[in-house]
Amino acid sequence: MMSQEQGVWRGRLSSSPLATAVALAALDLAAPGRYRSAVERARTWLERAANPDGGYGDASGAPSNVSATLLAWAALRRCAPNSPARAAAEQWLLRRGLNLSRSGWTDEVLGYYGEDRTFSVPILVLCAACAPAEDAGEIWRRIPQLPHELGLLAHRWLGRLHIPVVSYALPALVAMGVARVMHAEPTSFRAGLARRWASRWTQRLAELQPRHGGYLEAVPLTAFVTVALVAAGLKGSEVVGRALHFLAETQREDGSWPIDRDLAVWITAGMWSAIAVLDPTGEWMSQPVRARVTEWLLAQQTQGVHPFTGSPPGGWPWTDAGGGVPDADDTSAALLALHTLAADDPRAQQSAARGIAWLLQLQNRDGGIPTFCRGWGRLPFDRSCPDLTAHALRAFRAWAPRLHPELQRKVLRAVRRAVRFLLCSQQPDGSWIPLWFGNPRASDETNRTIGTGLVLSGLAAWTEMDVDGVSVAIERGRRYLEATQREDGGWGATTGTPATVEETAAAVQGLAAAGISQGPALARGLTWLADRWTGGGIEPAPIGLYFARLWYYEDLYPTMFTLRALAAIAAARER
Repeated sequence: MMSQEQGVWRGRLSSSPLATAVALAALDLAAPGRYRSAVERARTWLERAANPDGGYGDASGAPSNVSATLLAWAALRRCAPNSPARAAAEQWLLRRGLNLSRSGWTDEVLGYYGEDRTFSVPILVLCAACAPAEDAGEIWRRIPQLPHELGLLAHRWLGRLHIPVVSYALPALVAMGVARVMHAEPTSFRAGLARRWASRWTQRLAELQPRHGGYLEAVPLTAFVTVALVAAGLKGSEVVGRALHFLAETQREDGSWPIDRDLAVWITAGMWSAIAVLDPTGEWMSQPVRARVTEWLLAQQTQGVHPFTGSPPGGWPWTDAGGGVPDADDTSAALLALHTLAADDPRAQQSAARGIAWLLQLQNRDGGIPTFCRGWGRLPFDRSCPDLTAHALRAFRAWAPRLHPELQRKVLRAVRRAVRFLLCSQQPDGSWIPLWFGNPRASDETNRTIGTGLVLSGLAAWTEMDVDGVSVAIERGRRYLEATQREDGGWGATTGTPATVEETAAAVQGLAAAGISQGPALARGLTWLADRWTGGGIEPAPIGLYFARLWYYEDLYPTMFTLRALAAIAAARER
């Protein structure tokens, strides 16, 4: 999982029934003969990946949900119509109220995702593309029309127009909108315009497509775009050819796909920033390794305006592959890692100044930090959120003393606003709800344990700020974590969910950051973690929440979260 030459961790994302279903459908629709072996391996894996209840989850072993099961059913309906797995998936959907013999089931999918069409429309487009002709027409007509024409506008206008997709989903906006209008309104003026402008749409998609062919390096998004373009009669385009190459390249030996190529920047930054705190003398991490990791992190910082989001240079994406998009969480992680690895290096200082400026320009009016784009705000993945805001606060704290005076002043103003946002977003029970982590077994699918642990770490970095209510908020967050600790010493996402290594480590990190370097709750949490690690057989939990509410687990998350907890304790005991 780690490159010994560079000290870079690649990790391993969970195989995903959802990603596999969409990729299977894309390959079979676009070029079944060319990818016969890949299709067969994917079909076999998908049939075997069903949960005992007949449904499918986003990750192997995750609870069944409507989206993954519906996509698996649609793919198998096309590629293995007589499969028992297809029939079992249909029965699971029927038990959940989706009667696929009635056209009204499409409204239930749309209702589940609400205003955000980023995922609901692609699901329905794939179902229509895989359906027999007698069913497809009605599905196409029930799919909402996306304003694909807006995909040709300059990015600065898109956030102001409140389009029903988030910023990262521009390829889906274009491809899905074109496919839908051609099938649902084939004789309309809009459909005629879409046909005449076919070269413009493929050109725009080519501009957004990285050289490897995978949009965001994400299997579901790339496969969804491929399905839509094939449905629109554009399967001979270079965009589809590159997308198919990406899908074939990222398929695993067992026939499955993960949701994304990897999270190399995120994992590497998180691991080494913790290790550097725990290993100040360099016994674990030699100076040559530190230097190589530093060089690698510096090389991942974006140098130009990103075509997806219009983001200026200076941020970091989650992967070093070409399809990553700079975002707040990975930028904060990279800044913290650079500080622990090379705070005195002039090049790291210059890079950090650019990264800090990048985060500052992202801050929303409410003081919070969104993921990709300032000002979109209406849909979840472009909205200010506590976990990203807290992470940015830690990055600001680390580098503030080394910034030039004017940038320091800007940081202090931003910190004051960010702290107020966190105080306003604290829940009545004292917790905070993160965006990028959740738990599919929680009743509301949120993860208040991880959210609270992350925010306590961010607020504690700025306790000297003269903002009313900070100490009270930290105390309320600490009490929440202590109140939700299980009798065995571990933590789950919230009361009543099974304890996991990731959630327990996040709680321990938050308590340590809040000034509890010792105490019964912390001691019991550490004992629980120690028992799990000495017992072996650590299983990662599906607590990661990817784009469009897709659950995943990452094999290295238990290690990374535990190291971060230990680093927080070490830092607290030095204070």
